[in-house]
Amino acid sequence: MAGDSSYNIDTVATMVLVLYIISKIGFSGGNLFYDGFLLDVTTPDRMDRVSTLAYGLGYIGGSAIPLVVFFVLLLAGVDMMAAMSIVFLFTGIWWLVLY
Repeated sequence: MAGDSSYNIDTVATMVLVLYIISKIGFSGGNLFYDGFLLDVTTPDRMDRVSTLAYGLGYIGGSAIPLVVFFVLLLAGVDMMAAMSIVFLFTGIWWLVLY
C-alpha cells in the first residue's frame, strides 16, 4: 500500500468512520439483549452485582484463553512471533464462531 496513490486520506478516513458506526450499532444492539436477559437471571436488588460479575468474568475469559494458548505454544517450542500470529488467528476464529 506504500506508494499506491489509489488510497487517499479522505477515502481511508471515510472507511474507518463507516466501520466505526457499524460496530457501534452492533455493540449497542448486543447490549440491548444483554440488559434484557438480566431480568431473567436475577432479582432487581441483585442486578448490579450480577451484571458487574458477568462483565468482569467475560473480560477474564476473553483474555485468559489467548494467554493460555500463547504460553502452551511457547512451551511447545514455537517461535514467539509465530505463537502471537497463531493466537491472533485463534482469537479471530473464536470470535467469529462463538459470537
